[in-house]
Amino acid sequence: MENWDQSVKNQLEKQTPFDNSKPQPSAAAAASIGNDGTVTPNVAPNVSVNPKPFANPDLLPLEEIAAAQAALASLKEVAALLPAITADEKQRLNKLGSRLGFATQVVLEAKQSQGLLPRGIDLSDVEAEQAQYEALADLCAGLRSVLARFDDGLIASGSGYFSTTLTLYKAMRLFGKSSALTAAVQRLSRILKRPSRPTITAPVVTPSPPVLPAVPPK
Repeated sequence: MENWDQSVKNQLEKQTPFDNSKPQPSAAAAASIGNDGTVTPNVAPNVSVNPKPFANPDLLPLEEIAAAQAALASLKEVAALLPAITADEKQRLNKLGSRLGFATQVVLEAKQSQGLLPRGIDLSDVEAEQAQYEALADLCAGLRSVLARFDDGLIASGSGYFSTTLTLYKAMRLFGKSSALTAAVQRLSRILKRPSRPTITAPVVTPSPPVLPAVPPK
């Protein structure tokens, strides 16, 4: 990828002339796409490029992404078993948070003093709740870690995709000679330009008419 991109940059900067004694590729043949989706630039013979400039060995195979999607579908089925809590309900619920140490110690002390507790108190329920919370906490921590890694992968994939399209765009600008391709390059150039920041318009405030004091009747 770097060799191909650098070759395009060199051509753009130096504008190395083609050998006119040899047939040059048409603008329509500036690049060809194979059956496997590989894009191969068809440029003048005196330009040295990487034969597979768009190969990305770091890209996650689509099969692996499909497997992750299947795993995500299973996670969604499990998540559907959990309650959906509204914002108002969250405000009313007791928050464990920093009191986790207190709750854990209560269970420990109660188990050690079980013989001193009233006979009707069964610790199996609270032990089940404790195990459920700890398992969910571990699961959520793992999901956050995995999601952060996928977010990094998405950024890296988008960066590679954008860099590749920039390289192809430079090739179209450099080797495109037909009016049709020139028009396409012009359209792409307008899209590439950074959009202007939206203008923030201050709200129009209509002044209220002055309130006149009431005039007593004569």
